Amino acid sequence: MTVSDAAENRDGESQRLHPSSLLFGIGAVARRLLVPGLAILFFSRRQEPEVWVMVLFAPSAVLAVVRYWAYRYRLGAEELVIQDGLLTRNERHIPYARIQNIDLVQNPLQRLLGVAEARLETAAGGKPEAVIRVLSLEAIAVMRARIFVGQPPAPGEGEAAPERPHAILEVGFLDQVRYGVISNRGMVVVAAAIGVAWQFGPLGSWFEALQRQFFDLPLLRWGAPGVLAIIVLALIAATPFLWLLSIGLALVRLHGYSLRRDGENLRAEYGLFTRVTKTVPRHRIQRLVVRQSVMHRILGCASVVVDTAGGGSGEEGDPHGAARIEVVPIVPKDRIEPLLAELLPDLDLGAVAWSELAPRAPRRMFRQWIAVLAVLGGALAFAHPALALVAPLLAPLAWLETRARMKRTAWSVDKGYVCRRSGIFWRRLDLVRWSKIQVVQSRESPFDRRHRMASLVIDTAGAGAEGPLSIDLLDAGQARQALGQLATEAGRTAFRW
Repeated sequence: MTVSDAAENRDGESQRLHPSSLLFGIGAVARRLLVPGLAILFFSRRQEPEVWVMVLFAPSAVLAVVRYWAYRYRLGAEELVIQDGLLTRNERHIPYARIQNIDLVQNPLQRLLGVAEARLETAAGGKPEAVIRVLSLEAIAVMRARIFVGQPPAPGEGEAAPERPHAILEVGFLDQVRYGVISNRGMVVVAAAIGVAWQFGPLGSWFEALQRQFFDLPLLRWGAPGVLAIIVLALIAATPFLWLLSIGLALVRLHGYSLRRDGENLRAEYGLFTRVTKTVPRHRIQRLVVRQSVMHRILGCASVVVDTAGGGSGEEGDPHGAARIEVVPIVPKDRIEPLLAELLPDLDLGAVAWSELAPRAPRRMFRQWIAVLAVLGGALAFAHPALALVAPLLAPLAWLETRARMKRTAWSVDKGYVCRRSGIFWRRLDLVRWSKIQVVQSRESPFDRRHRMASLVIDTAGAGAEGPLSIDLLDAGQARQALGQLATEAGRTAFRW
């Protein structure tokens, strides 16, 4: 029986979760109540009152069993219906047309049992609209077929010819190493380890002894410069270890990373222990951002994230994230343009007509720097009069930064896209489809009006944590012209998620 046949047979029938949901539900309760309590009981230097939360394990485990028996879902003709609750019954109807993504998360035990946790994102924002723990892979395939297969692309984006699934990008070992160096996530692990060591047992005493020895270091006799020197030396000594730890985390997280396209659906899969599968319909991409930090540029690569119209509070880079999805955590510089051609096939970046900022923009940028340097000079003069000379010496660097930023910043409203490139050291390229624009507005502060400038603000349903795209320091006439063009396009677009 094919997936389509199974979908037809299950249409309208209420379905239960996979029986292993009981196991994972009770396991989640154990992680929250038993594990912390046992850790405090055996390793803490003093008896903590939190240890008594373990007595709640039994009723919480019974509640997890009740949730399993009360949970039902049904794949209707046009919507997904979810029923849960025992005393208070809840019923949610989620239209298929509103579902943006279906992401899968599989820990090692779930992979062994052939099940996964499904996270459904809609345009409502916030947390996932539904988190279904857990379903068999067959049931998830049926759900995907019912929700995504056969849906037409958004108006104005054309009908895509049927294509066989093919790989777009794979992240190899060396790229995973580069990602580890760039992300530097080892710092988070070290901070967490220090917190645990401080809390439990003799490790806390060891840190207290190290703290007492710190105040006996000879460099501290130099005052503030000595403290600064100690910090710099500690960072230099810790950097290789943090890089190795970060590389190890990257190898685990991005193991087997592949980005494939199946028709209009993009599917990213990665993870050594916990396997994550993200599915994003290509026509539902609201905004695409190409990022290059200083380390990205040194290592000759970039990262690509996309916004969809769901889960606006999703944290970037989180493997369980929501609207802001790191589709490609790292891509070699020479693969960026072919990748964009796959993600946004209607975009011809080479044919985009770029426009510069307003002619008076450099003057305003430099005046902002002068204000910052004036405050800095006053603060330094308060500490020591001779330090006040530092601020004027930084003025030439501020002017060079202004010229470089002016040269790097450009924008375009052309070829069906709003484009902006910006940044000197931390560079980025923002791309927003006209057909996804929900609000477009022009802003003029008193300073803008004085210099005949304006800001163009582009908002989509997938603005995410960063908010709408704002292009500042534009010529007022050009901004009004672009505003009229985009408003006309947005007004005649039959918007579809």
